Amino acid sequence: MKLRTLTRRPLWLLALPILSFSPLAHAQNAAPKAPAPKAPASPAAASPAAAPVEAAPAEPAAPEAAGDANGVDPAAPVEGAPVEGAPAPAEAQQKTIDTLDFAAYSKLLGGAAQVELTQSNATLPQLAAALAQASGLRVEVSPQWDAYPDSRITAKIAPTSLWDALGQLKAHGVDAQWVATTRTLQLMPLADVSQAKAPPRNPLSQELGGALLDVTRIQRTRALLFPAPTDAGQKQDRFEVELALRPDPRWRSIDGTASWAGLSLIDVKGKAHPVISDAAGGTVEGAQAAFDASDMDTSGPVTLRGELRFAVVAKSQKWTLGDLSKPAKLDIERDGVPVHYEYLGSSEANGGLSLKFAASNAPDAPGTVVALPSADPNVPSSNLPLYHFAGVGSSGGLRLLKADNSPVDFLEAGSGLQSAERTEFEIQTLPDPANGQAPAPARAELDVPLEWREVRVPFEIKNIPLP
Repeated sequence: MKLRTLTRRPLWLLALPILSFSPLAHAQNAAPKAPAPKAPASPAAASPAAAPVEAAPAEPAAPEAAGDANGVDPAAPVEGAPVEGAPAPAEAQQKTIDTLDFAAYSKLLGGAAQVELTQSNATLPQLAAALAQASGLRVEVSPQWDAYPDSRITAKIAPTSLWDALGQLKAHGVDAQWVATTRTLQLMPLADVSQAKAPPRNPLSQELGGALLDVTRIQRTRALLFPAPTDAGQKQDRFEVELALRPDPRWRSIDGTASWAGLSLIDVKGKAHPVISDAAGGTVEGAQAAFDASDMDTSGPVTLRGELRFAVVAKSQKWTLGDLSKPAKLDIERDGVPVHYEYLGSSEANGGLSLKFAASNAPDAPGTVVALPSADPNVPSSNLPLYHFAGVGSSGGLRLLKADNSPVDFLEAGSGLQSAERTEFEIQTLPDPANGQAPAPARAELDVPLEWREVRVPFEIKNIPLP
């Protein structure tokens, strides 16, 4: 069973109003319909004053046509019926992407991410620069730092995971927020020094490479449902489990492709209780699920097992646009399916620069779509979008750069045509907070995907107490 659509996000995740370049809604199964032909205009209707028309002589009555009581001739051809000998209409073909073992994906990323840091009497900007060098991430300082210009940080962190390192920094008065939309780590000072302590360790957690998975809530609910087969009502007894995932920042997951498959609670007798299909949902940041407790042995702790799945760009090709005043084109094959990319040009908009792009199926393969494998044989595969650059900003797959290689911030300003065969989208540069003006980019770099893979991350959290 694949679980989709998250109804709530972990509190540590900071959301920004920036749209990422990968809504699955862009990949529709149906091709756009051709417009219906217009009926020819009536000459009389077009004339301001129609001339009188003489009555036409009556025509002789046509002989009665053969047919049934409704006047239908059974021998006449039926409109829309296939013509004998005519070729069958082409049907869209789905090509399912291959899976990638989590160990192989971790190796592709360079192994488990480790952070080591030593700072003495450093300002927050100096700490941000050191953390960016140690982690390879884009690290920014929150504007709140302006209120604490004289603050200094002294910290020594032995090699550890990113999320553990950030917990240790909190003990030194520095909080961090991971901004998934821009793939940026933002540091900010703690206004209340009493909060300057490392967060408590969650015993119900598991490290998944550079990611950290936590069980954040488990709750038992009992209810009587009406109407029911009997007047006493229908009993409902279930455990609800909430998971929060702090993903490895190096994961370039394609938004909308995450699912939590095979979730089950195993009781003390070893019996597995699968998730209730109508009471679950999730994204790559977390999941919620409910399990039937009516026949579960609740005399001891349980084990939660499952698998997180998401699609990633496993191989890409860099496309550099050195002259943003001129349109450009690129033809590639993504998982064996031809795709045509276009840079349509730029224009001034809202004090900044607007750049327009398009992606379309090549003419020789308009009926082929790339899809995710389905965990449930009764659920059809989900088509993947025509384009996705796996994040925006300096660490993403679509970057705008100045002449000195510093990044230019932007957001997706809107989308034009959206269909299974062609997608158009637009980005717009953002003003610099320092002067309110949008910097002019010297070039654009796109990591155009050549191969997409579905990564499967198994997990098992033991000794979960029941309420």
